[in-house]
Amino acid sequence: MRAAVLFLLGFLFAGLPGQSSVALAQPSEKLMTVVEEFSAGGYSALEGFIERIRDTGDSAALPLLDLIEKGLLRVRREDDRLFKAVKADKTYTLSNPLTGEAHGAATKRELKKVRVNNRIRRALASARGTLTLLSDDPEVRLSAAQAVFTARDAAALETLQQAITNETDEEILTALQQAEAAIILENSDDEARRIAAIGTIVNRGDED
Repeated sequence: MRAAVLFLLGFLFAGLPGQSSVALAQPSEKLMTVVEEFSAGGYSALEGFIERIRDTGDSAALPLLDLIEKGLLRVRREDDRLFKAVKADKTYTLSNPLTGEAHGAATKRELKKVRVNNRIRRALASARGTLTLLSDDPEVRLSAAQAVFTARDAAALETLQQAITNETDEEILTALQQAEAAIILENSDDEARRIAAIGTIVNRGDED
């Protein structure tokens, strides 16, 4: 039975087209203000910053959350401004973390790295879920569900299940349930859950 399940799983995923990532808007003034008001501090301060980003409800913040997680943000010591910093030989090229606008270069000693730990990673995951799967924008929720279907990341399951509980749009609800099924098929060893999930994926067919 398990071999049959695995075969069907491979067939289903092979026949389904990839989905596009969540569409992002230009950053809102509210989000820009949150970034401009960033104040360097410890992990508690960074967690508060992430919560303020989340509370903007602006999906344009998603790349910024990625920069935080990847350790690509630095604070310039002379003015406490936050930048994306890319190493170039002995200096770092600085740019606005939201718009990409260039802001010259700085040495390592002129910058403070924005560091992350597991607590911050959890805050980032929560913020991503709120800005995508739990967004007020139905188009963002639908794209998020499609992206989760493609990624099949078990870390998204808790937020995904909350989104399923909240969702009232039938099309988005179906996409969310299919994403949940994809995660179960990818990560669960429970035979009954996997078989039920296959039924959900079969109903998806060759939808875009």
